[in-house]
Order: sequence, then structure tokens, then C-alpha cells
Amino acid sequence: MEVLTPPAPDLINDPDQLHSSAKAKDNQLKFVSFYLGETNFAIYAPAVAEVLPPLEVTPLPNSSENLRGIAPLRGEIVAMLDIKHLVAERTNCLAPRTKTLVLRSQGTDVTPIAFDVDKLGEIVSLPVDELRNVNDRSEEFLFGEAVANGGAFLVIDHSKLSLSIS
Repeated sequence: MEVLTPPAPDLINDPDQLHSSAKAKDNQLKFVSFYLGETNFAIYAPAVAEVLPPLEVTPLPNSSENLRGIAPLRGEIVAMLDIKHLVAERTNCLAPRTKTLVLRSQGTDVTPIAFDVDKLGEIVSLPVDELRNVNDRSEEFLFGEAVANGGAFLVIDHSKLSLSIS
């Protein structure tokens, strides 16, 4: 797997910056692809800090429906999102190849965010200037849709995921 150097923090947090920076790099950026059910998703690769086996989640009473709970990770607490709820994939069972994606913290006082995926895909290069708008879908966490490498990918806007737990 290719080792990626994370971009400047403003690039990770600002989708408009993401679009403008892509133009200088052949209009393509690296994304981590994954499956939720049968649907193929992608998230900006430098926003992903690590991929782990599933973490043990402790539910929190009276929390947002988008928050599955919290999980310990090397002495820190990680907020575990219910990504399937956010993108309207209504399957609750975890697949045998489930992995946890941990996102880079978006500030020093921010709890890291993680979520489980049914199956991890590959690192893919997607043409950012060809991302199609997905406003016809109800999921506010989708950045766009792209077709590349023989498949279609729904691209998640990682910058909006932390808003889902507030």
C-alpha cells in the first residue's frame, strides 16, 4: 500500500480547498474505498489516520442517533459514528470482513472520529473535476459521486462527519 503524506490541515477540512488543490495534481486525488452493504463509498485518503480491526464500542445514553458510542484506542477515546445511519444504509449487521476507519483529528481539542465499514476496498485515484453532484440523495454527508477504476463511488465529505455527533 502506498504511504500518503497528509496535506495541510486546511486542505483536509475544506472541500473547496480540496477542489482547487486537485487541479494542480492532474485533477485526481487519492481516496480510500470501502463498502457499506453493496454500495461502494470513498473518503479522502489523507483524512484517514489508520485502519483497524473493529473496536469494542460502549454506547452512550442520550447521545445523538448518529453516534454508536465511544471506544478506547491506545489510551484515548474515539467517537464511533454509525456511518450506515448517516448514509441511509439500513443494515445493522457487521460483515465478517469489517474494519474500522479512524479519521485524523480536526483540531487539538476534538475527539477523533471512527466508523466501521463492511469491507475495505483499495486506494483509488478519482478525478475531482468529474465528481457529480448528488443533491438528489438525502444524505448530507456525501460530497459527490465519481466513476473510476471500473466502478462508481459515493464520496463522503469527511469534514461534515464531526458535525453529525453534536
